[in-house]
Amino acid sequence: MPRVSLVGAGHGGSEDYATLALWWTAESGTDYGSLIEAVCSGIVAVSNTMFSGATPHGYAVYAKSGEDFNGTNELTCPQAAGFDVISPNGSVSGIASIGTGSNQGMSQTGQDTLVEFCFLSHSGTGDAANQNSTNTNKIMRNCVIDGVGNFGFVANSNTFLNQVENCLVIGTSLWGILASNASVLIQNNFCFGHSTNDISSNTGVFITNATQDLTGNAGLTGFTSAELVNFAGGDYRTKSTSALATAGTGAQGFIGAFLEVSSGITVTEDTVNTNYTVLDPTITLTGTITVTEDTVNTSYTSLDPTITLTATITITEDTVNTNYTALNPTITLTPTDTIVITEETVNTNYTSLDPVIILSGTITITEDTVNTNYTALNPIINSQVIISSTFSGVLKEILFSGSIKETSGFTGTVKNININGILNKTSGFNGAIKSSTFKGVL
Repeated sequence: MPRVSLVGAGHGGSEDYATLALWWTAESGTDYGSLIEAVCSGIVAVSNTMFSGATPHGYAVYAKSGEDFNGTNELTCPQAAGFDVISPNGSVSGIASIGTGSNQGMSQTGQDTLVEFCFLSHSGTGDAANQNSTNTNKIMRNCVIDGVGNFGFVANSNTFLNQVENCLVIGTSLWGILASNASVLIQNNFCFGHSTNDISSNTGVFITNATQDLTGNAGLTGFTSAELVNFAGGDYRTKSTSALATAGTGAQGFIGAFLEVSSGITVTEDTVNTNYTVLDPTITLTGTITVTEDTVNTSYTSLDPTITLTATITITEDTVNTNYTALNPTITLTPTDTIVITEETVNTNYTSLDPVIILSGTITITEDTVNTNYTALNPIINSQVIISSTFSGVLKEILFSGSIKETSGFTGTVKNININGILNKTSGFNGAIKSSTFKGVL
């Protein structure tokens, strides 16, 4: 069978083993050249599961992606019925384990073992979790331990480098955490609701633990379930607004098993797509505006918008595609200095009824190709100097006030041309000019 096995009924019929006990019996002695893995989903055990004996390269038992216990989903994460983790060099992660009878939710006695992100409890006389052995390097962290009966978490007879860290120990047991060896590290745990003591430890290394009674570290007593997001509803995360959210020690920095994510919105991406629909908007951009990216796509639909751009506007990119549809827009560009557009290709498609376009100041367009498609009813275009123009369509009126060096390529109908200035050259008219008036030199 595979080194990485699917275990449990939640795999929709594709599981390799129905239970962890069957998986362990079949795979624990197989040498694949690396550790064996069990990906758990749904119910993975209906009775206590024991991992005993040595594996060739260790083992990892963990929840299917997206189903890990996260402090809010104890009923929908993978479900077991108690563990005895005796075999060394292994880990269990993301699972809910409810011990029955005298069985613990998690008995972690194997050397060099890790239990993390689990919900651990029991329904009988056993402990919710314990590390009762002389083996070393046993770590339990980020677990919710729900103790009923005697103890929530017990660590006795330990010798060296064992720890319980960032666990939430709740329930109605006599003691929340009971540790009696100086080598046990007890750090960043939150315990409340226990009938004798929330924490009982005379010899362990005791750092930033919070309690409801007076057994917590200095300044970390008097805390209740109010520090959790929704204790009654099964959300066991420490509130982001709680004092415990920043009171912890070490890399995790908080007290409890899980931490609520604080509010905030951050958007970082390579492409910006903006679609904006509104009636009669007023949009004002002030200051210095710089857009630098590969592609900017802006689609804007509006009735009678007013857009005002002031200060310096710089657009640097390979391609700009601007599609603008509006009724009777007024667009005013009034730069305090200049408006500079530098790019290889500019494609501008503009459809409008009766637009008025006013450009004042210094406007510089530097590019290899300019493709301008302009369709409008009854436009009025005012310009001082026209070097060259090519127009295909119907114009109601053209008013030229200034010098015209060359006009060419007119195809269509021009109802009226009024020129007040100097016309150096005209050529290429293919169509009809209904009337024209020249005041100047031809």
